[in-house]
Amino acid sequence: MKQVLQLLRDLNGRKIKGAARLFTRHPLLFSTAIPATLRCIGVCNRLFGTAHHKNNKTNAFRHALWNMLLMSSASGVVKTIEEAAKWAEDLTCWHEDELSPNPPLPRAMDLHNNRIGRELYSHQFKNQSPDPEQITQALLPLLDQAVKIRATEDLKTLNDHLVYITE
Repeated sequence: MKQVLQLLRDLNGRKIKGAARLFTRHPLLFSTAIPATLRCIGVCNRLFGTAHHKNNKTNAFRHALWNMLLMSSASGVVKTIEEAAKWAEDLTCWHEDELSPNPPLPRAMDLHNNRIGRELYSHQFKNQSPDPEQITQALLPLLDQAVKIRATEDLKTLNDHLVYITE
């Protein structure tokens, strides 16, 4: 909750315009993002405490889980899993680029892990309506296989692994 309040305090005109642009293009989807985001933070707090706020394995897990939960929540609004994936991508790219920008390596890490979550959800849960616990359990094995990176070039060979920067 502290991070949500901090984000609200940091809002400026550009960030508000970006949020308004997303909201006006996808008002129903935008409303599904809030509970999915809160659910993601709750799961990660329960599993990892505050560790998931660093550029470590648990942060990689959180990014992938967030995308999976966004897709799951959106599935009640959109017709296809591809539309749910596109929505999750639009929202999380906006988050990385406008709402909470990072230096190049953490940004690349976050975008990579976001994609891993969308791809896992698309493959594992096509034509299904999993609950958040099923989604979490599907993602947990990837945590043990996460790979530490030192440069964005490392991502070229890690198409199906979560990645992290610090222990």
